[in-house]
Amino acid sequence: MKKKLNGLICLILACVITAICFTGCASALAASGEKEDAPAAEETAGNKRDDLIIAIESEPPTLHPFDHKAVTAGYMNSLTYNCLFKLDLDTLEPIPDLCESYEQETETKWIFHLRQGIMFHDGSIMTAEDVKASMEYARTFTTTADYTSFWTDIEIIDQNTIAVDTGTPYALTLNNLASIKIVPKALIDSGNDFNQNPIGSGPYVFESYTLGDKLEFEAFDDYFDTDDMPKIKHLTWRIIPRAHPER
Repeated sequence: MKKKLNGLICLILACVITAICFTGCASALAASGEKEDAPAAEETAGNKRDDLIIAIESEPPTLHPFDHKAVTAGYMNSLTYNCLFKLDLDTLEPIPDLCESYEQETETKWIFHLRQGIMFHDGSIMTAEDVKASMEYARTFTTTADYTSFWTDIEIIDQNTIAVDTGTPYALTLNNLASIKIVPKALIDSGNDFNQNPIGSGPYVFESYTLGDKLEFEAFDDYFDTDDMPKIKHLTWRIIPRAHPER
C-alpha cells in the first residue's frame, strides 16, 4: 500500500512540474511577441516536397489492368487507369467516374453518357469505342470473370454514349463497371503490352520499373478530375522485402 501511495505522489508531482514548465514557456513566448507555431509553419512552407517514396514488401506480378488478381498490382492500376464508375470510400457505393451520367432504360438496358474530352496518357481522346473495346478486351481474361460476365450486348449509340444490356436484371451492373479499366482501343488493336506500357487516363503516368527495386510514376498534368489532381508530382514505390529471421 505504501509503495502504491508513493507511486501516486510521484505521478502527481511529475504532472505539476510539467504544467509549470509548459506555462512558463508559453508566458515567455507571449512576452517576446513570438508565435509558438511560426517556426514550424515556416519550415513546412519552405521545405514543401513534390515527391513521395512508398515502401512495399512485394512487387506487383504485372502492371496489366486485367491479367491478375493481385492486390499490389491493383495499387498500381489505380494510379494509371480509370473506370466508368468508382466506389465511394465512405459508402462503397458506385459513383460516376469516366461516366458523366446514366439511366436505366429498362430492367436490363443501361445507357451511359461519357465525360467528353478525357485524355489518355498517349494523348488520344476517349470515346465510346474505347469503352466498348476495353470491356470486350477485359472479358478475354479468365481473371476478370467475376465482373465481366454480366452483359449480353454492348451498343455504341454515338461518340459519347454507350448502351449495355444485361439480358436479365442484374443488381451489380454499376459495381462491376467500377472494376473495368478503360484503355485506348487503338492500343488494344495494335497488340500493346499493357504490362510494359500501361496507358490509361489515371492521375499518374507510368515512368519506369526496375525489377526488384522500384516503380516510378509522374503526375498527369492533363488529368480530367481537377478537384482531385495529384498533389505529389513524383511517386516512387520502393520494393523492400521483409527479412525473415533464421530458424
